[in-house]
Amino acid sequence: MTGAAPVDQRQHDMWLAAAYVLSSSRHEAQLEATATQRPPIVFDLRDHTGHSHNVHGHLQPGAVPLSQLEFRAKLTGTRYPETGYPTGGWGGDTNAWDAAEYCRKLISEISAVPSEAATEALKRFEANAQLGSYNAYLRHALANQQKLRRDSEYDRPDWPSTIKALSNGQPATVADLHALLLDQLDDLRQRIARDNTDIYRWFWNRDRYSRPKSPMPEEACRDMLVTLLRPAVAPKGITVEPEGHMVADKRADISAAMPGRKILCELKRDYHADLWTAADQQLERFYAHDPEGKGFGIYGVLWFGERPSSIPKHPDGLKPPKSATELEHMLTERIPADRRSRIAVLVIDVSGPPSAKPKASTKKNSAKKKKKGAPAKKTATRKRVKAAARKKAKKKSPAGKATSKQHQRQPRRRR
Repeated sequence: MTGAAPVDQRQHDMWLAAAYVLSSSRHEAQLEATATQRPPIVFDLRDHTGHSHNVHGHLQPGAVPLSQLEFRAKLTGTRYPETGYPTGGWGGDTNAWDAAEYCRKLISEISAVPSEAATEALKRFEANAQLGSYNAYLRHALANQQKLRRDSEYDRPDWPSTIKALSNGQPATVADLHALLLDQLDDLRQRIARDNTDIYRWFWNRDRYSRPKSPMPEEACRDMLVTLLRPAVAPKGITVEPEGHMVADKRADISAAMPGRKILCELKRDYHADLWTAADQQLERFYAHDPEGKGFGIYGVLWFGERPSSIPKHPDGLKPPKSATELEHMLTERIPADRRSRIAVLVIDVSGPPSAKPKASTKKNSAKKKKKGAPAKKTATRKRVKAAARKKAKKKSPAGKATSKQHQRQPRRRR
């Protein structure tokens, strides 16, 4: 588009449409600006992308990137409202109703993609006031796409697998694996809270008296959780490993897998900076869409209770949670309702009983306590020193003791 040869406006638009096909991201902005001035350029775009009336058949779903389909549909629909065909005859294929037909075709292609991204694209169209004339068609397309997506994501087990799962055997589907892991983690957090061996201490750095001092590093907490979870799921053929390797060199904290199925878990301590966003920005964005995970995932948080390190402020300005149960509810509320069946939140309380929790104290208070305790300590020391000195003095004067005894034995004189 930087050549020196002069071209007229019509040629310019045709070349721009061709350039967009070759490098869409590079020419999107220029194409959109040109369409604002000359809307008919959408017909050049239509003809260059296989949607011309002279081309028979439809492109296969996924043949064109979803982002390009969304851009073209929005570009066309916002400049050409929904228009029906005229009752009489007409000529040419660059009429307003031809543009509306092109827009509907693009919407249909998006609805044929069984992914969450396609669902979100159609929802954005539905919320766009400039595309209001297409709302009826959009609602129909969205309903079809969601049904297609449910069918695509459904993991249909065979009868032997179903019978095995119902007999408390191996999970038959990814959904079964997800439910099983949630049950096991729930049992584990009950065990941590109630076991008389004080399992909660394993998640803390401790002083010489084995009292909780500060939370263990996140990796150490993760490894401890993996160690506790393995014996419960290993008999069912499920392997639990730390740091499951993902695409784009991403790593999930915990991976629970069996042949053809995998659930990934993101783990945070309750005072991590990304506490409120990790379920969406890390787990759902990078890990849950693993082909073997089918959108399922678990967001685990370790609750350490009250201590000097505070929980990050809630993005909506809500008051900080006072318990693990309250934190779990607040984190669940931040996950969109349509994703909660696949992205689960589980908060594990490792704070221990109230008597075991480390007390936060300032240096000023500590100094005061030291000052208050000092006189009493000195007084006690003086008393001990004096008592020891008296005892020592008695031991060194045996004559005095004998004289005292003789005096006691002397009989009384008769008058």
